[in-house]
Amino acid sequence: MPTPVPRPKPAFSFIVGLDRFGDFSRVSLYAYSGVLQNCTARLNDSPVVRAEVAARDLSRAEAVKMAKAEKETYIVWIQLRADTFSGETGIYNDPNDVYINYAVLAPVTGKTTTQGNTYPKAYRNKGINLPSSTTTGDYYLNLAARGAAERILDHFHVHIRSRLED
Repeated sequence: MPTPVPRPKPAFSFIVGLDRFGDFSRVSLYAYSGVLQNCTARLNDSPVVRAEVAARDLSRAEAVKMAKAEKETYIVWIQLRADTFSGETGIYNDPNDVYINYAVLAPVTGKTTTQGNTYPKAYRNKGINLPSSTTTGDYYLNLAARGAAERILDHFHVHIRSRLED
């Protein structure tokens, strides 16, 4: 039986945490879980990256504190925000009408190295709505979480192969 080859030390390591109780708590827990798992999984698609989910929910202040305590690991802080600008009335009523706000905090300093937003609506095709599973979260929100991970990897100049390149 061949001996397994150990995976080399990653060039980048991340801990991905999410603020469930900040500004926006009307999203279901499975949707939060889907965002966290999909962002982490997409980061781990690169062989030079190791990402793991934070052990608990993180406020922004807790994420900064965690980053300052790390020597090499970046903290990815995610927050879901209400997309109040997309509605005609400007009144927020739909718990599914959200976007992902993310920030990557540097180890030792806790300073923001990159940040941005991804919008599930950007992944929707006009007139086509895919069903959401109660076990994996909202399909479009999960795509937006993967999009956030891809933007983070782009910031660090890490290329991930798409399925089309295989």
